[in-house]
Amino acid sequence: MKIRNLNVWGWTPEMEENWKERGQELMGENNSTLFPARVIGQEHHVYLLAPGSAEMEAGEVEAGEVETGEVETGEVETAAVLRDPVAARISGHFESRAEKSADYPAVGDWVAIRNEGGGSIIEEVLPRSSGLQRWAAGRKTEQQWMVSNLDYLLLVFGLDGGRNFLESMLERSLTTAWNSGAKPVIVLNKLDCADTGHVRRISAAASEISFGVPVCAVSAHTGEGISRLTELLRVTAGDSAVTLAMLGKSGVGKSAIVNALQRESGSPAESLVRAKEGTQRKGDLQGRHTTTSGRIYPAGNRLLIADLPGLRELKIWGEEDTLDQSFPNIHELAEDCRFRDCRHEKEPGCAVKEAISDGRFSERRFQSYRKLLRELAYLERRREQEARKAAKR
Repeated sequence: MKIRNLNVWGWTPEMEENWKERGQELMGENNSTLFPARVIGQEHHVYLLAPGSAEMEAGEVEAGEVETGEVETGEVETAAVLRDPVAARISGHFESRAEKSADYPAVGDWVAIRNEGGGSIIEEVLPRSSGLQRWAAGRKTEQQWMVSNLDYLLLVFGLDGGRNFLESMLERSLTTAWNSGAKPVIVLNKLDCADTGHVRRISAAASEISFGVPVCAVSAHTGEGISRLTELLRVTAGDSAVTLAMLGKSGVGKSAIVNALQRESGSPAESLVRAKEGTQRKGDLQGRHTTTSGRIYPAGNRLLIADLPGLRELKIWGEEDTLDQSFPNIHELAEDCRFRDCRHEKEPGCAVKEAISDGRFSERRFQSYRKLLRELAYLERRREQEARKAAKR
């Protein structure tokens, strides 16, 4: 059997090399033929696999022999998208080994599957290279993967007023992005709803906070700025597909950006699956939760976009060191503090507090940093408590 055109769904040469070894091991453990496939959606306990990534052809082939396909990009993507996703479930053996939320497949995962009775069974989640994580719901302090194997994370905000751009939310989102391992890009949508002065002020505020992260103002409605966003993502037809996800509140236009990027690609309309766009409440410009589960959409030019549900709340997951990337100026100032373990509170000789006093650093930024630091410290205490409980069992 052969697996065709995996690179259209983000399969890389490095993944292929890893599969040659791990694929053989898994086949020996399961006593069956397995194939790599990508999870592009989930509906309850059913996982949706990318059409084409789970497509097999008759013929004997070794575990590592994955065919990436020497064909035109548009032909592959059109053929793949026109077919329905392949439904799959996890095996009983998989379920018996899974101990926590993070062990289960997530949108964006590459998984090892086998065919059984006309259906696909997931036997293992292959190693994740990056991804968006959050604190899982429930009493336990557990990590949950929202989407994995990302190249870019688009932090989407609205230019239409209300609370659709908050500096504190951008700082929180940047902390999440740096922890994900993906490259962040700040997208200010709804350019058509704001005057030039407002766009300049918000763009300047975003640039000042983000320290070199690209900031791109766009209008998903008119298409203005979408070509520049596409250039920022550096998508080339000769490489494996690039995967990006979007993080933002409901109502900032994430699904509209998915559709705008699809239009920008020039791919035939009948070859693409459009994301469902929502509406806003008139009073406060808050969005309605149209997207209820994650889904990866091909957008042409070997670009894959994960459209995620809008955020009501973003609980960060990570380590305290992540804040050094989100607040690099605090990290630099702290080098000049009198005490190595300075908490930047009431200690004498604190360079951070001195910078705030003389106007070199913002009090608002410092309080945002303190709030995120407290959250990460609390998360670490919870994880330590869970580890102690587990050790006693």
